[in-house]
Amino acid sequence: PPPFFFFWRAACGSSDFSSGLVSSTMSTGLEALPNQVGTMVINSNGEALASSGELANKDDVAKTVFAVVTQAAQVIKDDPLKRITVMGNGYHYAAMVSQEGQIHLVKCRAKKE
Repeated sequence: PPPFFFFWRAACGSSDFSSGLVSSTMSTGLEALPNQVGTMVINSNGEALASSGELANKDDVAKTVFAVVTQAAQVIKDDPLKRITVMGNGYHYAAMVSQEGQIHLVKCRAKKE
């Protein structure tokens, strides 16, 4: 698989890159990531296609993430946007844009230092 697919495993605190690949299907494998507490797939119109865990049925999150990714892509227009990570206290969000233009989002518990 392309190297940027391994981002998902690293984003949730695992160095085991054996799974967690992003695909265009609804079953992305994100549910199997360590420390994840929610996942979402967002289409190119900003609508949630699938969601689970703490991100289940959170249409406001889909719209916000879509807006952030869209704005970031405009800032770096000469280089295609691949991923964004937002770090918070206790949790972080990792969003990656697939080749099909879908946004795959995962919410993970932050590793305790």
